[in-house]
Amino acid sequence: MALKDVHIVLQADLLERLGNLAKALDVSRNLLVRRAIEEFLANKERERLDRDLDEYVRQMAPYSGEFVAETEGETDRMILDSTEW
Repeated sequence: MALKDVHIVLQADLLERLGNLAKALDVSRNLLVRRAIEEFLANKERERLDRDLDEYVRQMAPYSGEFVAETEGETDRMILDSTEW
């Protein structure tokens, strides 16, 4: 993946903390910032997916009784089949 140059401005104390952590982890500040951004974006994407899933579950809630009734017997059968007696 090609890297592109980005200029950011940080408060002095934040830059110092970043430098200290980078030294402690024996990585460059650039790498540490990239990892932090990647993690932040992944968390935000996961939060969005969670919200989408929650919304889907709310929309499907009125039909959940039918689904449970259909699958309850099948689940019981699967448990019985997989249990060693």
